[in-house]
Amino acid sequence: MKKFICFMISAVVLLSVGCNVRKNDGYETFRIGKVMAMADTVSLSDEQKTGFYDFTAELFSATEGDNLLFAPLPVYTALGMTVNGAAGKTLDEMLAAMHNSVENINAINLSVYKEVAENAGNTKVSLANSVWIKDDYGEYVKESYLEKLASYYSPEIFSLPFDDKALKLINNWAYNKTEGKIDNVIEKFGQDAVMELITALYIKGKWTGEGEDLGERLFKNLDGSEGRAACFNGESALYASENAYAVKRFMEDGYYMLAVLPGEKVDFNDFLAGFTGKELYSLMNNVDPRGAYYIFPEFECENTLPLIPVLRNLGMIEAFSRYLADFSEMTDDPIGLYIADAEQKVKIKINKAGLEGAATVKIEMGRKSSSAPSGEDMLRLEFNRPFLYFVCAPSGIPLLSGTVTKL
Repeated sequence: MKKFICFMISAVVLLSVGCNVRKNDGYETFRIGKVMAMADTVSLSDEQKTGFYDFTAELFSATEGDNLLFAPLPVYTALGMTVNGAAGKTLDEMLAAMHNSVENINAINLSVYKEVAENAGNTKVSLANSVWIKDDYGEYVKESYLEKLASYYSPEIFSLPFDDKALKLINNWAYNKTEGKIDNVIEKFGQDAVMELITALYIKGKWTGEGEDLGERLFKNLDGSEGRAACFNGESALYASENAYAVKRFMEDGYYMLAVLPGEKVDFNDFLAGFTGKELYSLMNNVDPRGAYYIFPEFECENTLPLIPVLRNLGMIEAFSRYLADFSEMTDDPIGLYIADAEQKVKIKINKAGLEGAATVKIEMGRKSSSAPSGEDMLRLEFNRPFLYFVCAPSGIPLLSGTVTKL
C-alpha cells in the first residue's frame, strides 16, 4: 500500500463544499491518497439501470416503518467499494442482492460520479467517497484493491490511529461534504474496526417553475389518522405503471424528483412489498398522454437506518459473518475481514421553492474473530395519501428516495 500512487489529473476534480466548512484539523497529516485518475465512462444500458432499480425497489420491501428514507446511490456506492474486495460466496451473495456484476456496479458508480462532477450549473450536487484505514492495518490492504477503487470511485484515502482524533476527522469530513447537514457519521469505532468506507451526498436545487402556495391541506395517514401539510401545485407529464401514476418536478440542470402515487384501490403496504425495478423503470419512462395537474405537500424528514438487517433481508448473509465473510480481494490479512457495521444517515427537505438533501453511508470493516402532450383532459393527482418519491440524476439514477405515510 505504501507504493500506491495517487494520480492527479486536472480533467477530473474532486467535489468540495464551499459553505459551513469546519477546519480540516489535520486531514493532510493522515492522507495517503487523493485519487483523481478514473477509468473511461461508458453510457449506461437499460439492463445496468434496471439492476440498480431492482436494488432500489427492494430497499422498500425489506424495511418497515413510517416515512422511510433511503439514499440508494450512496448505499450502492459504499457497497460497490466493498464488493470490489469480496470473493467466493460472500461476493456471490452481494452481487445477487445488488442485481449486477462487479463490472456493472463499477460502471454505474463511475458514470454517476462523473455526471455529478461535471455538473457546473445552479443545482448544487456533490458526491464524495473516502477510505479510512487503521494505521497498524495498512500493511495488509492490497494495492490492487486501492487501485481499483481509484479507477471507479475516486476516494480520498487516509491512514490514522482509530482514536478520538480520528473520529473528529471523519465526522468533520462528513460535515464538510454534506454542507453541515450530517456531522456524526461515526459515533464510535467498533471493537474489530480496521477500515471505514464512507460515501457522502449533498444536493440542493430550485424547481424550474415555482408552484402556487395552496396553504394547508388534509393528508390521510397510513394508520387511518389525519394530518395537515402546506401544499403547492404543478403540471407535469404523466407516467404510469399497472398500479401507480407518477409525475416529475425538475430542478435546473436536469435533476428531478419523481413522485409516485399508487392507485386509490391499491393497498400501500402491498404495493411496497411487490414494488420492483421494472415498475420503477415504467414509472420513469411510460408516458400517459393525458399529462397531470398535481398538488404536493411540503415536508422534511431525516433518519438513521442500520443497513445490516435490510441487506440481510436482501440475501447478503456471509458478508456480516465474523467467521464466514471472504474479503480476500481487499486484504492479505490471514485472519480476514467482515462487515462489522453498515449505516445510513439521510435528511431531506422539500417545499414549493426546491429541495435540499444530504446522506452519508458508512461501511465498517472489522477484523474477523480468530475465533405531458395536449389533446385530452389532464389527470388530477393530489398527493394527500401515502406516496413514494425519488430524487434522480439526469441519467435517471435515484440519489435519494423515500415514502411519506404520515404528516
